Amino acid sequence: MHMGPAIRYGAALAWLALFPLVGAAQDPTNLMFYGGAYDGWDRDAMAVAMDLGGARPTLASGQDQALDWYAETATLQPVTITVTNTAVITNGTTLRLLVPASLALVYDPAHFALVYTGTAVSKVNTGSVSVSGDGRALLIPVTADFVANDTLTIAGLAVRNMYRCQLLTDRLGLDFAGDGLTGVYDTRTTAIRALWVGGAYDGWDYSKMADYKKVVIYRGTIFTF
Repeated sequence: MHMGPAIRYGAALAWLALFPLVGAAQDPTNLMFYGGAYDGWDRDAMAVAMDLGGARPTLASGQDQALDWYAETATLQPVTITVTNTAVITNGTTLRLLVPASLALVYDPAHFALVYTGTAVSKVNTGSVSVSGDGRALLIPVTADFVANDTLTIAGLAVRNMYRCQLLTDRLGLDFAGDGLTGVYDTRTTAIRALWVGGAYDGWDYSKMADYKKVVIYRGTIFTF
């Protein structure tokens, strides 16, 4: 039986109703529909992102950030949580600010210099902020409901373990519902960089040093090509 365009369109809408849109792996903030197995939709992304909506806050670092692979510790950009709907962040929950999933970073409390600002500072227990056992989540207890347009900015966060990371770019995440899931992603990116040209066949020859470094050889020869 031939299925006409109207029926096909209806079937596609039914599929969308059953399976929510998911974020593209390369950019979790850009919600697109990539289809599923054998449905003929998985060959391209939609030209315009579609969002199912729903109440959720936003998460935004001050700017895109690049952490040096060789650094022992690094300070993150200030990050701001903004509530655009009421009843999104409620009393009794614990906000979990998550390091990027694809990076082996952990928080470095020994180098924290935490400063909290924003209209919602009084609605969290800043004295009880802690780091999860695996070091990958900052735990922020909520003591009062956030209302529309409330903001909470956290500055002075530090991370370590850059040397264990691949040279990738990812985003911080936020679990705001206490369900163990990443509800929103940072609108800015966090990257690991290695400022070293390297040598032949070592996999590091795709990056250049930002600054000139003097090389001193006591014995031996330096070859340039």
